[in-house]
Amino acid sequence: MALHCRTEASTLDDLRVNWYKDGRLVTMDPNARIITEFMALHVINTMPQDAGAYYCVAENSYGRTQSRTAKVQFISMKKSFFYFLD
Repeated sequence: MALHCRTEASTLDDLRVNWYKDGRLVTMDPNARIITEFMALHVINTMPQDAGAYYCVAENSYGRTQSRTAKVQFISMKKSFFYFLD
């Protein structure tokens, strides 16, 4: 899963980007990576517990802005959903 936040800044030098899930700060771990240059959150091997409401906060010495909230849902597809054609 990849979530992206968009904002304009004259420089990335003092840019800080934090991601929040359900109001709690997302911390880096082997499955979650925050890429500041692209203001992105990448979650690898997405699991049902990754579902929730996500938003980012970008700030620098000039101020702070918050994105809209993205609701992420986890669905599973039953094997019978897939049809194979010859």
